[in-house]
Amino acid sequence: MTPLPTALPADAARVSAEMLTKETVKPVGDPAAADRFAALMNGGPAASPANTEVHDATRLLQGEQDRIHSMEQRMQSFSDAAPHMSVAEVTAANIQLTHEMAMTTTRLSLATTVTKKSSDSFNSLLKNQ
Repeated sequence: MTPLPTALPADAARVSAEMLTKETVKPVGDPAAADRFAALMNGGPAASPANTEVHDATRLLQGEQDRIHSMEQRMQSFSDAAPHMSVAEVTAANIQLTHEMAMTTTRLSLATTVTKKSSDSFNSLLKNQ
């Protein structure tokens, strides 16, 4: 079995460039569609600047991020106050914080899912056009 060459001959790049410049590949499809596409790419309207409007998904995720930040602050306050609380107060506060944490996690999961699915749908729409 002969070993594979580890380097291309010195003129391989030149030969490849020559082959690519020759019209060896003919376009497939509707030439009119290709012309319309080229016209749109070359002379189409300029892309509008990035939209600075806050969208619903952004608001949704920002709200959940604010809830998480608030939750972190409340947990820190609870940790600071726990040594000065009775066992019943610690238990009650712990149950309340655990419930709020579970609800916040659920909301964040739902918001992330909605945002991801919306993004996937939008990308599919763009891909299909």
